[in-house]
Amino acid sequence: MASFIQTFLTKILHTLYFIPSTIYDMIISNFLTKYSYERLVFYMNQRNPKRILDIGVGTGSPLKHIWNQLPQNCEVLGVDIDQAYVLKANNIFRNYNLGGRKLEIRYQNFYEVSERKEGKFDAVVFSSSFMLMPKRIEALELAKSLLNPGGSIYFILTLQPDSKKNSTFLQFVEYIKPKIKYFTTIDFGQITYEQEFETLLTKTQLKIVNKEKLNKEFNIPTKIFRVFVYETKA
Repeated sequence: MASFIQTFLTKILHTLYFIPSTIYDMIISNFLTKYSYERLVFYMNQRNPKRILDIGVGTGSPLKHIWNQLPQNCEVLGVDIDQAYVLKANNIFRNYNLGGRKLEIRYQNFYEVSERKEGKFDAVVFSSSFMLMPKRIEALELAKSLLNPGGSIYFILTLQPDSKKNSTFLQFVEYIKPKIKYFTTIDFGQITYEQEFETLLTKTQLKIVNKEKLNKEFNIPTKIFRVFVYETKA
């Protein structure tokens, strides 16, 4: 009887552990991240990267969606600071046919990634993770140091226009955004403004090569949240 209760409680705890990542997939990934990854891979495929670093890989579901569109024989390293999301991402790919490509998803802080340990990459991707970085200039300099010659740094992020800083709507978003973490365990940080972000790029000598504001027809979230995909080069 004790064994049955222990097994039952373990299953309940296991289910509760993955509820936040499931909510994230249902609300965020299926409507925003999936489409942003499609645009990301469109730009990446023009460069044919052989090694890709995905910072903030999340549950892995958007990555799986575009996996077969990635260059043949490429290697992808995904890192994330939420252990439950990393476990779910690895579960998603556990029995997946990688099609000759290589994938590793780690529970790891981006600031711990180094050229000595992980080598260099042709593409470094901040997939909705840059706005959460506590030391943004340091993050950009680290990303630059991990690039192979000719490599690109990509960003998927939500940006608001500087002209609306004092709007009632953005004040409400500023209030509600940090509280989303109580449902998804992911800290979505504070609002980031377009000019503020591009000023950071200029400070770290990153040149914008491509910039696209997502505006998929019949996709309300892409219209509300102003999601951008950037490609930059040092």
